[in-house]
Amino acid sequence: MNTFKKLFFASLISISSFSFAEVSLSGNIAVTTDYVWRGMTQNAEDPSVSGGFDLEHEQRFLHWIVGC
Repeated sequence: MNTFKKLFFASLISISSFSFAEVSLSGNIAVTTDYVWRGMTQNAEDPSVSGGFDLEHEQRFLHWIVGC
């Protein structure tokens, strides 16, 4: 099982005890020309696409998944 599937199922288990009445889900996508982290290029200066999802509970519990 790959890392994304493990994180996805772990996030489902961690939020399963919350009421879904006051939960918000948002997402984002970014397209960059050069992804730099700590001063070093992460994609050989080629275009990069990354995205993520944020899940927020009414009591400010946050959970996010990011993929590059």
